[in-house]
Amino acid sequence: MKIEKASNNSNLNKNLKSIFYIPNILTALRGILVYPLYLSGKNQDWFAVTFILLSGFITDILDGWVARKFQLFSKIGRFLDTLVDISYFTHMEI
Repeated sequence: MKIEKASNNSNLNKNLKSIFYIPNILTALRGILVYPLYLSGKNQDWFAVTFILLSGFITDILDGWVARKFQLFSKIGRFLDTLVDISYFTHMEI
C-alpha cells in the first residue's frame, strides 16, 4: 500500500508541476485574451481586435513550438490548448 501511495503522490506532483510548463502559461495568457477580444469586437475597435488576434496567433504558434522543442507535454496542456483554441477562434468569428 505504501508503494502505491508514493506512486500516486509522485503522479500528483508531476501533474501539478506540469501546470507551470511554459507552453501552458502561454496558453493561459491566450485564454485571458478571449474576453478582451470579444469586447473589442463588440465595440468595433478594429485596431485592438487585430492586435489581440496577432498576439493570440503568435502565442499559439510559440506554445506549440516550445512544447515540441523541449518535450513539455502534459494532459492538462493538451486539454487547455484545445479549450482555448475553440473559445478564441469562436469569438474571433463573432
